[in-house]
This record gives sequence, C-alpha cells and structure tokens, in this order.
Amino acid sequence: METLPQLISEKIKLRQLQPSDFSSLIRHANNQKIADNILNISFPYTEDNAKSRFQFIKEAFEKKDRFIFAMASLATNEVIGEIGLHLDKANNKAEIGYWLGENYWNKGITASAVALILKFGFEEIQLNKIYATHFTDNPASGKVLLKNKMNLEGELKDHYLNKGIYKTVYTYGITLRKYKKSKN
Repeated sequence: METLPQLISEKIKLRQLQPSDFSSLIRHANNQKIADNILNISFPYTEDNAKSRFQFIKEAFEKKDRFIFAMASLATNEVIGEIGLHLDKANNKAEIGYWLGENYWNKGITASAVALILKFGFEEIQLNKIYATHFTDNPASGKVLLKNKMNLEGELKDHYLNKGIYKTVYTYGITLRKYKKSKN
C-alpha cells in the first residue's frame, strides 16, 4: 500500500491528509471541547500543530504502524476530522482514535467513519481485534462504539494524564470473529 485508500460511506469520505487541508484542519481542531477529549490535540491549535501532525501521520504511515485518515465532507471534500488505527503488530490488534469538528456532531458521521475503519482494519489489514477508549465524561463516543457492535470491556481509572488532569476511560473492543458475525 503506497498511499492510503479512499474509504467512502453515505455520510463521510476517509482519505489521505494533504498540506492543502491545513486551514480546514485548524478551523475544526481549534476547539477547547475537542482538545479536552483528545490526548494529542492542544488548544489553541495552530498552523505549526497542523504541520507537525501532518509529518507525524506521514512518518507513521511509512512505518506502517498507524493508518490515520482525514475525515472529509462528501459535499465539499473539506477535512472535518480524523480517524485512525494505531497498530500493535505483535498482537495483531489496533486501537481506533478519532475526532470530529463540533459543527458535525450528532449526525452519525463518526459512527459511519468507525464502520469504515473497522472494515479496513479487519478486511484489509487482517487484524484480529480492534479496540478504543474514551474519557468517561464523553458518553457520545461510547454510543458511537456501541453502535458499531463493540463491547464495553472495562473501566481504567486515572488511565491518562490529559492537560494536567488524570482521566478515567472506558475501553471497548471487537474481535474479528464478532465482526464477521455482525455482518451476517
């Protein structure tokens, strides 16, 4: 795989991030609510942050240890978020991470993006398990994961230090076996 494939649903397109996307990336990521719920997004989010993020995504793809897609609007191709897989090759599993611009919340877009990334992870990369975590004070993220047939697997107390505060997370997972059953 030389470049990321485009993955398209009825609600969202997942594609490779380009330098021409920086202005829309900044516009949507520069949000305190997003920074509060995502470990690797700071507020304010600047052009330097976007450039560093782009370089990180590019290098991670070259190493094949992360596959991070831009979430792009079907209507405009504008980047409105990100979704990706962080691979644990030794255990044939990956963690999903995502964020979406606030103007697009509660429209089913993230759930659709998660469905696409699950299909990519299981059918293209051939993973055995995909999991995700979310901060306990962000229940909407849990609903996205449950909608995609992921199981709540546990609660990890004070698991991440985020902007100086220890945060508890819920963890969800789905195995290849369950994914295949959910498709039948």
